[in-house]
Amino acid sequence: MAQIEVINIENNNAGKYQQVVLAYKNAQGAVKSYRHVSFNKPQVFEVLRDSKPGTLLDVEWSKNDKGYPEMSKAEKATHEIVVPGNPSRSYDSKPDPRETKEERAARQLLIVRQSSLSNALQYFEITKGKPSIEDVYNLADQMVEFIFADRPAEVE
Repeated sequence: MAQIEVINIENNNAGKYQQVVLAYKNAQGAVKSYRHVSFNKPQVFEVLRDSKPGTLLDVEWSKNDKGYPEMSKAEKATHEIVVPGNPSRSYDSKPDPRETKEERAARQLLIVRQSSLSNALQYFEITKGKPSIEDVYNLADQMVEFIFADRPAEVE
């Protein structure tokens, strides 16, 4: 069974039958709508009709004769579906897309190291040197240390 949260429920009287228009949020956090009429699966209709915003429902979906999805079973949820290690509902919690301070610092260090390697190679190309790989690494490390040094820039 899937769990949904009722966002809004609208009861409509259509003459010979009644209809509910349900706005809900699924487990992935997507907001969707669903229409259900009173003559199709009356027990599902009753559960939907009596629901209030914020109600959690356990539902089963199936396809009707024409291949369209329909709610084949609905009941009030007896428990919340929770992602392990996360106390909030699975569809309410999304990973924070922002970097942490540590991730940002690590990424900045990688950028500076890559740039320093490129600049070390350019330096040896300009000076017509024939460096070993260790010479390139050492010069790049010196550049990284210079960039991250806690000293004021000297102006000549």
